Amino acid sequence: MYLLFGILCGFIFFISSGVVLYLFTTQLGVSFIFNLIIFWSFNLASFLLIPAIANYFYKKGIVQFSLVLLYLYGVLMPLKNKVRHTVGEIIWQLLDCGHDANVSLLLARFGHMHDNSSDIYSLSFARYLLRNSDDVSTALRITESVLSNRKSARAWFIRGVSFYKLGKIKFAIRSLERAREYSNHENDVILNGTTYFYLGLCWKKNNNPDYAQDHILKASVILGHLPVGKEAAGRI
Repeated sequence: MYLLFGILCGFIFFISSGVVLYLFTTQLGVSFIFNLIIFWSFNLASFLLIPAIANYFYKKGIVQFSLVLLYLYGVLMPLKNKVRHTVGEIIWQLLDCGHDANVSLLLARFGHMHDNSSDIYSLSFARYLLRNSDDVSTALRITESVLSNRKSARAWFIRGVSFYKLGKIKFAIRSLERAREYSNHENDVILNGTTYFYLGLCWKKNNNPDYAQDHILKASVILGHLPVGKEAAGRI
């Protein structure tokens, strides 16, 4: 569905640009060659800006529109490493929305493996493992590998949830606190809210119900006004 909407949006945008080119050429008497250069430059610039625009909508919690843009970008991008990075981002956002079946199809197409060339693909795969299998050790190993190269909110989050599933609550709290700090710096509201939720679960396991309730309430407040909704909190 997202792919079809992405292709449709790209087609409409391209046609609209062509109509503007035609009007400028016929009505204003501007050189066709000059307009053609402007036309292709504008479309190329728009294409290259798709990840930034998608990221903007994602940070606002409008995940569905972000996915439409990313699918379009992934289909048109000729560079293999860029495609893999984009697919990793798509998988992460699909998991935010609970579309695990779509994720399974993408992983079947692009591989169930850790990819050193793309941190986000590796982290998305690790997140999928945590949700759909008992292979926590593999998810943790992947995350540790990513963290050794670059620290990020998503990596700390996966690490924290991995330790939570292993019953190592103190380690989980430390990692999730780092994820909360990094998500604030990265302005990732969805991950920030989800991290508060898992911190609440950790404090509950740590026999601190008041602190647990406080964190879960914060998660509800943060995610409640976003289109992705409060249900995102319960998703790994």
